[in-house]
Amino acid sequence: MNFPREVWAGSHLTRKQQLKRQIVNSREEFKIFLERFNNKMNCYTSVYDYKRFGNNQAVVPSVILDRLFLDFDSHGKPLDLSLEDTKLVVNYLIQHEYEFEMYFSGNGFHVFLYGEVSDSIRDIQQFFYKLYPIAVNGTLDKSGVQTRRLRRIPNTVNMNTEEYLYCIPLTRSDLTTIDNIIALAKEPTFSPPVRYGKTKVVWPKAPSIGVAPVEISEVKRVGKLPILPCLNNSIMVENPTHEARYYLVSWFRTLLADNKKCYDADKNAQIMDMIIEEIKKIAAHDNVWLDWDEETTRYHSWYTVNNDGGYMAPTCEKLISEGYCVGKCWRFPEV
Repeated sequence: MNFPREVWAGSHLTRKQQLKRQIVNSREEFKIFLERFNNKMNCYTSVYDYKRFGNNQAVVPSVILDRLFLDFDSHGKPLDLSLEDTKLVVNYLIQHEYEFEMYFSGNGFHVFLYGEVSDSIRDIQQFFYKLYPIAVNGTLDKSGVQTRRLRRIPNTVNMNTEEYLYCIPLTRSDLTTIDNIIALAKEPTFSPPVRYGKTKVVWPKAPSIGVAPVEISEVKRVGKLPILPCLNNSIMVENPTHEARYYLVSWFRTLLADNKKCYDADKNAQIMDMIIEEIKKIAAHDNVWLDWDEETTRYHSWYTVNNDGGYMAPTCEKLISEGYCVGKCWRFPEV
């Protein structure tokens, strides 16, 4: 791992006070972080490295886009299906001699696929779309391809598992049965990850959004309201960024206020209640928005909903420029 880097410790207990992301500047600080939180909370670090850091978080535009994070998560399906999908994708990577590492997360599988440094996350997403159909059981998580994604730190305990299994690196010979892998994950291995392949991926160049065909035409909902694919991608993770949460609230507010400003405090209070109900459904998913707290969310969201008539949802142009866009969708151009 390179330093400095972002880390986060998230509690597996509901309604537990959660910490914020923090920066560790050296391997020694990283070790102290793990000694403090491992086996007490879920320990995460950023998928990507960054060139610059502020006081409390990485400077997002400085992200080094040199890898694709593949997260095979059963989401209630048998773990055997995640293993089968992992094997299918790994076989494809081996056939093409692509450079990769793999891990068991305690409740699924992670694969890091390495490539040339890109200047756009959309290029990496294009390659993901190529791999996605290979995982025929549907356990490959689409939310993995984003610049602010976190991953579980190897050799830390997955506190969401009944047996408190560890996240461990895997070799190709380990990919036998789930029972075998679970047996391995009952203790940390402390062995370095094995990197396979010699070829870095040359990410396909994604067409600009303006000239691209519509890639995402289905309007999805987590609750009752439609949610933009880019916001769904950035929210359905363990620890969404503050900015992603703000954009989500402003999107719901804009929909519920009929794309207008609203200066009626009573109506805004009703809108606030409806937004909270939507976010409750989002946070009800496993391993999503782990620090969700209704009172805290209401407090921070009220300003977005009520101040100066409420804030409008960000434009597609803004979301694209900030790396949120996951493909040309039904909202482009804004409707």
